[in-house]
Formats: sequence, structure tokens, C-alpha cells
Amino acid sequence: MVETHGGKVETYKIQISQDRYLLQKREDGKQLHIIVDSAANLTRIVIPADKIYYELPADSLFSMVNDPFQSARVSASRYETRSLGRETLQGFDCNKTLIHSAGQDLMTLWTSDESLVPLKLSLNSDPPRQVELVNLKQGAVSTALFQIPGDFKKKPHPAQKKRAPDPATLSAVTGSVSGEAPWGRRVKAGGELRVKVDKMRRVRVRVINLLKSEAEIVVLPFHQRKQRENIGVTPRKLEYKGSSFNREFNKDRGMFGNTFQVDEVVVKVSKGLAHVVVDQPGKEVRDLYNRGGVTTWERLSPERGTRLTMIGDNLDGDTTSGKILVRNDKAKTRENLPFEVKNGETKVWTFHADKGYDVLQITVPSGQGSLRIHIEQPATAIPEAKRVQPPSGQTQPTKAKPKPVVKSPSGQSQSVVLARMVLVLDASGSMWGQIKGKAKITIAKAVMTDLISELPTDFQTGLMVYGHRRKGDCDDIEMLMPVGPRNAVAMNAKVQGISPKGKTPLSESARQAAKALRYTEERASVVLVSDGLETCHADPCALAAELSMSGVDFTVHVIGFDISQEEQTWLRCMADRTGGLFLAASDAQTLRDALFKTLDEVREAPPPVVEDPGEARLTGPASVPVGAAFQVGWEGPDSHNDYVAIAKKEPRDSAFIDYAYTSRGNPLELVAPGEVGEYELRYLHAHSSRIIGRRAIQVTPVQAEVRVPQSANVAAEIEVAWSGPAYRSDYITIAKVGDVAGRYDNYAYTRKGSPATLTAPSESGDYEVRYIQAKGTKMLASAPITIQAVSAQVQPPASADMGAEFEVVWSGPDNQGDYITVAPPGDVPGRYDNYVYTRKGTPAKLLAPSEPGQYEVRYI
Repeated sequence: MVETHGGKVETYKIQISQDRYLLQKREDGKQLHIIVDSAANLTRIVIPADKIYYELPADSLFSMVNDPFQSARVSASRYETRSLGRETLQGFDCNKTLIHSAGQDLMTLWTSDESLVPLKLSLNSDPPRQVELVNLKQGAVSTALFQIPGDFKKKPHPAQKKRAPDPATLSAVTGSVSGEAPWGRRVKAGGELRVKVDKMRRVRVRVINLLKSEAEIVVLPFHQRKQRENIGVTPRKLEYKGSSFNREFNKDRGMFGNTFQVDEVVVKVSKGLAHVVVDQPGKEVRDLYNRGGVTTWERLSPERGTRLTMIGDNLDGDTTSGKILVRNDKAKTRENLPFEVKNGETKVWTFHADKGYDVLQITVPSGQGSLRIHIEQPATAIPEAKRVQPPSGQTQPTKAKPKPVVKSPSGQSQSVVLARMVLVLDASGSMWGQIKGKAKITIAKAVMTDLISELPTDFQTGLMVYGHRRKGDCDDIEMLMPVGPRNAVAMNAKVQGISPKGKTPLSESARQAAKALRYTEERASVVLVSDGLETCHADPCALAAELSMSGVDFTVHVIGFDISQEEQTWLRCMADRTGGLFLAASDAQTLRDALFKTLDEVREAPPPVVEDPGEARLTGPASVPVGAAFQVGWEGPDSHNDYVAIAKKEPRDSAFIDYAYTSRGNPLELVAPGEVGEYELRYLHAHSSRIIGRRAIQVTPVQAEVRVPQSANVAAEIEVAWSGPAYRSDYITIAKVGDVAGRYDNYAYTRKGSPATLTAPSESGDYEVRYIQAKGTKMLASAPITIQAVSAQVQPPASADMGAEFEVVWSGPDNQGDYITVAPPGDVPGRYDNYVYTRKGTPAKLLAPSEPGQYEVRYI
């Protein structure tokens, strides 16, 4: 089998026997034997050097990646085919067949009745790919070639991700159980966890909702078997899956002594299902609990040695497995240590001070169990191993001494996080605009073809398009490919069939893409390519913030294609609000670079979560004017999705007004609120939902004003006198009374000076003209205006001949862009057969349609 792709030629050996064949090839330096049984629809990928094999359905994505013949067979069954006649290859009479879809030629096959697989196939890709069988020899093929040796082990394919079980189906506490910190359990409604703690050390309680429905929890502090009446108890509601809260005790002993001391914590769940963890963080001694699916991240004192003790505590199995990473950031040295600990078994690792390790990470992948963790960093030499007692009801294995763990070879791969994304492509009418003589949609299709061909096989990918079916319809959004394993041929066919027509519903597209990705349940990314701004009266910035805060780990990456600097500011906010990338592209190469950079970002596994973040420190100005952009410096853990925000100083848990993710860098840029008052800067630790740093800031007045006439006719030009700070990309707009700041009918940038010229909306009603600060979409000033209806008349002849010119006498407002048109009755206003602008005067001259029937002449 000779395969030619992009100028590269590779040769493999294939042996065919009735309904089976064996393909031998090399990949990543290893020999692969791909055995396909067509009758059983089964593919086995054998790696002789490792004595393992994978077993997959022959028509699965992972099978087709390794086998072009299966890809051809599946494509022929899914898409349209057309015979191109007959041709002789290698002495065999072949039927030449074209596979095509949506006007796109996908591949050509040469098949013979005497061969199980095509003798030749040619893929219409860029660069072209061709596979051909040569040096064919007929003879007996041994059946032993298709057998798996008895000492080879069957393994799950690494690209196949085991779906996490539904938490509702797993075991959980329903009555009252007791244990000692560190400890964690799933607890159902009616269940309670009673956990003994060291009253001389800090106590941390973490509760996470495991279901989509609401959970209700109360945390009760006890001392000497009596509830602490002097510590407030507030029932908490967790409204959605993944929502959580933390509660701490014993952390202010230096200030209050034993007044608020706690030696037992009781956590009761009255509704829903939650995971409850009670542990005791610290500096020299830490007793922690890893519930699985997270990384326990601890900062170490590098001048001290470290003893790590772990006990297996898998709630759903017998063993907990994962990986330990210790590193010295200054010396850039590290150790990766895989581990496996049975339930109740204790294992100990010792890291001496000469290693200088300053970071410890313990990762337990989802579904691989949970751990009780004890970390010691004494000022003196490390003592003998401390035995951490298992919770009551578990037995401790008897061991003479802890079994040492041998360091694994470096370069072990981290646990893979399955990437899930939706590509959202702009097919609004403006995509017919040209760059260097080529339509933007043509450029986008070519680049998307490259991107689709490079999508990793383990990606779950969907394709969404807007504006491709109807003009003027904000509901024209379609998921062309549902989220699922990559199907490059089908996805590329869908892309090539797109024809731009309509509007730009950015916000609703992002919302629908997020929903399709189940963004409140799993990590999800949306990659949005647009050549313009929202045109459907929604606020993309506000929506992005809403999705970011309600999602588990939701990100929007935005690529602005051929848009101005001012428009880039508006599009950028969707990425800023979700911690995504914003990239500008101006031609085919920069669009390709942007898409592939975004793909790398989606592919990147999320950084470790810092379980115990400590305190954060913020620096910034003492005061800022209303609506002004300003910078905030920060020192903190920079854990995944941490952010710095500005909020009302009181109450202390008030909602934030503007925010920026710490992953954006240091310092960060925030925008001051639109109202004068006392505020504070906050550092939010995302994993624990705690504020770990605060700084006061005063917001001072700034003057802005807009002056407009009391009324104007629909679609008429309006002059707006204004004054204000004229921050970069600020604008004047007109919107309906009550609409959010980001919604508008049309706008003019303040950089063009005062007065600004706006066009009145096409519908009458009460509106207001606004001064909008672009950064943060803040309304600094507004003035009311009434938009009045206008009348118009058209007087065409009663009939006209097909294709003949006829005159229309008209009267109306004659606003810029108004026109006279002819269309079938019932058609939407934007549809027409032909038209003439009113600026050409009355009577207007139109051409009658070329089809007979009833029509109407309209003033638009």
C-alpha cells in the first residue's frame, strides 16, 4: 500500500483474506498491526513490541484514523456517490466512484469485485492524499496472521474516555456517620457527617453540589459535645451542579483565644446530594483530603524536608491511583511519581531538604478514587513516619514499615482532559466582503478546511453557523454538526456548503453553543469567528460574564476577522469575561495562525487547582473617576479561574461590578463602576469561592451629558451634542428605554467629535440617547427622545407586463437609504424582486417581475 500525502510517500504491507485484512505500518517509531474483520465490524490495533492490543468498532472514528479503507467505506455509506465509469488497475477491472456531499467532491474510489478493499482512493484534501495498492500477488494467506498471541493483553484505547458515572447512582451517606479529619464523603438528603478535628488547628469545611438540582446544607460547630452558640449557623443553598462553599473554624485563636474553639464539625444535608470534605490545612503540619478529580496543590518551605503520608480512601472501589509531582521552581528540577494505594493502606514518601522542593501537587484523576493526606515540614530533621488513622469502620493493614515508592522515569504523561468545543462561524452577509480580491467567506472556508483536518481525534467538536439561511433573521442559528467525535469529511462538507446571507446574533449563538456543550456540567470552549459586531439587540459582554460565572469551566475564544480597532474592543470583552483568547486576523495567513493558536489553547489541560490558597495582596489607586480604566497589581496563588474584581464595600459579600482573570497577567485592568461611592478590590479564589484579599478604593464623579431634540421621525438623522471623558472607543447610541447598556439601534464614536449623528430607529416609541463607555459597557449619561411614526404612499398602475418598466408615484419621508420595491404579497419587508432608491425622486421607475402573478409595490 503506497500512501502519498503532501509530497511525502510511505509504503506499508497489506494482506487480504476473504472478509479480513492485515495492514502493517509504523507510527511514532512502533510497528502496528491493524487487523480488520469486516464481517464482525471489528478493528484490532496490535502493538507487538508492547504485547498489547486495542479492540474497536471498525467504523469508529479511532479505527478510521489508522485505516483509510474504513474511512472510505464509511464515507461511501454516509454520502452521495456517482459512478465515473470503469478503469483497469493492476490488471483488475475497477468501478471508479465519486463520493460527494453538498456540492463538494470528497474522494474518488477504484473498487474491484475481487478485492475486499479499494485498489486506489484519492481524497480531495489540501494537500491531496492518495492511497494505492501496488505489486499485488495472489495466493494463500495464513489465518494465523489474524490471530492475537495468547500472551498479548487487551487494553482500552487511550483516545476513548470512560464516561464519569452519574453521581446520583453512587453510594452516599444517608444516616449519621462519624470519623476524624481529614475526611470526605458523598452525603444525600437526610445524611450527616460528624467529624472530629484538632481544636488547636485551623479547620476547613468544603461542600460541593453534585447534582443539577438544588442542595441545602448546614454546618454546625461543636465543642465538648455541645453546639457552639456563639458561632453563627446559616443554612446554605447550592443552586446548580458544581456550586460550592467553604466554612472555616479555629483560625483566629491568636485574637480570641479559646472563645470560638471547635473540636467537632457536623455537616447535615437536608436536600439534594453533596460532597463534603473536612480537613485541616496549615504550614508545618497539614491534614488534607483529595476527593478525586482535582489536584491538591501545596506550597512548601524549600529549606525544610517533607514527609508525605497518604491513605487510600476510594468510595467506589478498592484502590486509589494518581500522580505526585514535586518541583524546585528555582533550580527547575522535578520528580513525577505515579502511585497506587489500596483502601486503608498507608504509603510514605520522604523528600529531604537538599532537594529544595517548593511545590507539591497530588493529582487523582476523576474516577480513580480519593485520598487522606498528611504533610509534615518540621523545622528539625524529619521524624519517623506518623501513622494516619483511617476513619472508624476501616482496618489498618499491618506492616513492619511503610513500603518505599520508587521514582518513576521522567516524562510520564499527565492525565488527559478531553477537550470539548464548538466552532461558531460567521455567515452574515458581510462575509461576502473582499480581502485582496477574495471573499472573506472563501478565505474562511479554506482555512477551516485546514483546521478541521488537524483537529485531534480525541476532541469532541461541534460546528455552528449563523446568518446562512435567511436575511434579517436573528434566529438564523444552526448547529450543523452536533458535539461529538471528529468527522472531518462531514464537517468540511458542511463548511463548504455555507452561503452568507443574514445578521450577526453573536450572543444567542454563544448561549446555544454553551448549552450544547453542557457548560454547567463539564469543561467547555467556544471558538467564535466573526467579521462584525452583534446586530441582534443583545449584549455579548454581559452574556459572556453570565456564562462564565454559571459554567464549570467555560471559555469563549474570539477571532475578529477584518474588523476595526474599535470593533475589536467590543468583541474582545467576550474573551476577557471568560478568560479566553482574543485574536485579530486580517487575511488568510493571520486567520489560520489565530485559529491554530486557539486550537492549542483548547487542547491545553487546565492548570492545577490550588486547594489552600492562603492570603492574597492587592495594590491599586486610592481613588478613580467613574467609568475610568485603572490598573490593579496582585500577589496570590493564580489558581485556575481566579480573578480580581471591584465591588461595593458593603455588604462584604456584595456582587462584583467588573472583574479580570489573574491568568490575564499582572497588573490587570479594571473599569470603575458608574456610580460614586465606597468600593473595594477583591481577589477571588475560584476553587473555594472565597475572597482571600481586599483593598478599599473610592470612586469619584465624572461629568458626561447628552443633548437631543425632544422628538424625531423614524429613520431620520438626529444630531446629538455631548460632553464626557471620551475614553477610547466610547460611543453615543440610541436604544429603547430599559434596554441594557450593550443594546442599541445604531451608534457613533465619540472620537468623531460633537455633535454626533445618529439615525433614528425604524419603529416609533420611547427611546433614549446614551453616552456609553466602551470598556465595560457602562452608561455614563442619557437623555429621552420620542421617535414618531411617519406615513408614506405608493401609487403604481393596476397591472404591468412581465419584465416591463412601470412608474410609481410615491410620497414619504425620503430618508437616506429608503427605497421603493416590488415583491410577492406576504414576503418579509427585506425581500424584493427589484428596487429603486427614493433619492432618485418621484415617480420611481421599476421593472415588473419576470413571473406572472399578484405582487405589491412597497415603500421601505
